[in-house]
Amino acid sequence: MKSKMNKIVLFLTFMLSTSSCSLMLDDVYEGNAYNSPIFSENYYCHWDGQLKNNVTSIQNYKLQDSIDQVFETYSENTFERDSGLSYSDDNPLGVDDPNLYGKAYGETRKMSRIDDSFRYGYLSKLFDGQMFCNGRYQLARVQLNEEGFGHMFDKEVKDFNKGGKSYFAMNFKAAVDYTNEEKESYPHFSSIEMRVSFYTKNTDNTLNQIKTSYTIKNIPTNYGESHSEGCYRFYGFALDGLNLSRLCGISIEFELIEDELHDEYGLDYSIMVYEMMIPFTTWY
Repeated sequence: MKSKMNKIVLFLTFMLSTSSCSLMLDDVYEGNAYNSPIFSENYYCHWDGQLKNNVTSIQNYKLQDSIDQVFETYSENTFERDSGLSYSDDNPLGVDDPNLYGKAYGETRKMSRIDDSFRYGYLSKLFDGQMFCNGRYQLARVQLNEEGFGHMFDKEVKDFNKGGKSYFAMNFKAAVDYTNEEKESYPHFSSIEMRVSFYTKNTDNTLNQIKTSYTIKNIPTNYGESHSEGCYRFYGFALDGLNLSRLCGISIEFELIEDELHDEYGLDYSIMVYEMMIPFTTWY
């Protein structure tokens, strides 16, 4: 009997320790938890099953610069032109800092400030306001290959800002495998076609996929760390031209167009996403 009780206690302890990590079952991952010294082991390629199996319609939407207000740097982001928020100021640990509200862009616009549901799971690092690496490497970013990832939100969008302020944005950098011992990487430029898809829910719980695409050229790749547009790309666009009623999921994919170190030496390529947001939204 005592042995049986010990087993129960151990099981409950395990369950409590697992839940304390704020991970839902779909977010449990194995191995080095994408924090490996081996570059290729850090690719996050998880797709929620509904985004693979429950989509009944796909709309392809090629973004246009002027119509969709596409931006590739923070200084080009017309939505924040008069906000007075600083792109370079950052919270180095990705924890709440009210002193930065109204000052630092990431801390002010982060999704976890809009709704608590964005605070949990592996992808919470994309919603915590930490825009840059700050020496935290894999702990601060989500590393993607061309397969990308697909994520169902815990809630749906209830409302977008009626004044046309709602937009999508992501802060990322690019790199080829800098751990390769046979070929040393160096700063260069690369080009990709970025594909961001939004998923909306129908009354029968099937999903619609709105797949946006846009070519991003001359991306700084394997550049040193700095809180600047010379190291990171801040990419985004307006949401006015998209029907995103009952938005409930998102996926990020890309197609590599050109990278000299990948093309010539086969070095693994990635984009490293540090923050992702859809400001001026409410969720339920």
